[in-house]
Amino acid sequence: MITVTDTKKRGRRGDAISARNLRPVDAIRLATRDMHTQLEKSALSARLLSQNINLKTYAEILQQWYRCWTALEIWLHDNIPRDNSAATLVPQARAHLLRRDLDILGLNPPEVIRFTPSDNNEPGYWYGVAYVVEGSRLGSQLISRHLQRCLGVSATSGAAFFHDAKPSAHETGGHWQHWLTGLDRRLTTSQQVRSAAAAAADTFEWLCIFFNATEQTGA
Repeated sequence: MITVTDTKKRGRRGDAISARNLRPVDAIRLATRDMHTQLEKSALSARLLSQNINLKTYAEILQQWYRCWTALEIWLHDNIPRDNSAATLVPQARAHLLRRDLDILGLNPPEVIRFTPSDNNEPGYWYGVAYVVEGSRLGSQLISRHLQRCLGVSATSGAAFFHDAKPSAHETGGHWQHWLTGLDRRLTTSQQVRSAAAAAADTFEWLCIFFNATEQTGA
């Protein structure tokens, strides 16, 4: 089982931004920049975006994606702030689309792993995880075009999860900016910003470790 506490801590990411006068979402971007880049360069991401990808490889990747993405959605659902302040920032649920894609490809959903961050009681932590999950919709556009071009896979033939983002980059970008504005309004203290930044970095690192471990073990 892979958990956030398995990651090698390099100090709290939020500490690096505490002295900067930044908008909350810019502070999160700064804290996650390196881990975001590492995730994009992970072994599983490289296989998914390979020009030589085949349907068998795609199906294997989709199974692993289901394992970790479902874990993130479960955690967000179970840990949403009780004061209802996050109601408008709950990321769109998409794990059910992965189950649909697997069914179309003739595969059963694999066992879901656990996402168990150690600092999840800190104010602002939930928002950092939500930032990563909601922000993934932008990257999904690139992946969906790649799958359509290389495999001919569409929203109705096994790639609904990636095609779920709004059809227009302009529309999706507009939604994302609106979501970020809402996040700025929720993170009102420096402690919340540091916690959210650390959570987003933790989430990127957890995904990166899982993606690379999956490729090394062939799980």
